[in-house]
Amino acid sequence: MSTKIKDLLHDWAQKILKGVLGFKEDDKYMPVKITPIGVSNVKNTTVEELAKTGIYESNEIPNPKNKIIVLKSIKDLSDMEVE
Repeated sequence: MSTKIKDLLHDWAQKILKGVLGFKEDDKYMPVKITPIGVSNVKNTTVEELAKTGIYESNEIPNPKNKIIVLKSIKDLSDMEVE
């Protein structure tokens, strides 16, 4: 699994615990099962663990640019830098 995908999962967990788009996960121990396509091993974790530490390997450094962007309207895109 790429570092970018791990960054996005980490960011998703942080946002879902705080609340996003009218949904907030109140159970920080909610199980999360991550099954990458084409890989037989499954990563079992919780929303809280994913939000705190992610699923990074010891040599991986999270990239702060890899974030989930939540837009309320398509008009919000005009204010953003898109790479």
